[in-house]
Amino acid sequence: MNLTYYLAKRNLLFLFAATIFLILITGSFLLAAYAPPLFTKDYVWGKASVTPDKYMFFGFFYVLFIISVLMQLNLIRKGFLYPLYPLYSKFVDIDLCIGEVLLILLYIALNTGFTLYYIQKVSYNVPDYNAGEPFAAHVARVFGHINDLNVSLLILPVTRYSIWTSIFGIPFERIIKYHRVVARVALLSITTHLCLWWASWIYMGNWVYNVIGSSDGYVASCGGITYQGNLMTLCDWTIPYIEVAFFLALLQAILALNFFRRNLFEVFYYSHHLIFPVFFVVANLHSWELWYYLLPGAALYVYDKLLL
Repeated sequence: MNLTYYLAKRNLLFLFAATIFLILITGSFLLAAYAPPLFTKDYVWGKASVTPDKYMFFGFFYVLFIISVLMQLNLIRKGFLYPLYPLYSKFVDIDLCIGEVLLILLYIALNTGFTLYYIQKVSYNVPDYNAGEPFAAHVARVFGHINDLNVSLLILPVTRYSIWTSIFGIPFERIIKYHRVVARVALLSITTHLCLWWASWIYMGNWVYNVIGSSDGYVASCGGITYQGNLMTLCDWTIPYIEVAFFLALLQAILALNFFRRNLFEVFYYSHHLIFPVFFVVANLHSWELWYYLLPGAALYVYDKLLL
């Protein structure tokens, strides 16, 4: 009787959590597909479209949903949770199961897909005013989109009470390690993005002009440009602010080291909750596409907090 009650309860929790998950992801996808962008730096206003990056990104969540359904079958569940460490514990001390390896491969595939898509997009669809940029600037643009992806995925593993435990049966203490992994990838990608832009501006001789300010009343990166034959003014006023946000994120990465987490946990914890909201707000201003990448994680996070 107790086993029957337990299985019925588990199935009901899964059904409820999976339904909420599907509603939130589908709602986020529809909003990202049909809502107008917050703003663009290419002077193209209007309705957002369903581009390949959106298919890849939201497809990632639908794959997670399919995996969660399959895991309700005991045989598949046992296969996903089968530990790999006995196979190589003599060589590497890593605690992973088959499902985690598949998730890591899916994450790598998502990053690879984004990279290839934006290499193609930057190579063939760069507007006229970028034609004189050095190669490093084109690579920096690709990394900017990779930043959007990894920053948005940062939120997913930090939901403590709701979706992941109910759907996958994975405790928070185990899944939080992927927050740290993605955070390191995101920090490395953001640092590369920043350094490549700085190198490009130094090469073009306009580092101060782009980073600090200009003489025409705007903050950072303002000047005459030619776009589709028309002289226009491009003012990316967010550059100084995102650079400040980057150094705040770098400070947060330092405070997240084991020494601070174990010896000064309050400093680590409260700095996390103070710095990252600022970073996300400024990052949204800097990247006009980030908001729809953040939608699924933000929706799941809010739902998680409502359960407290």
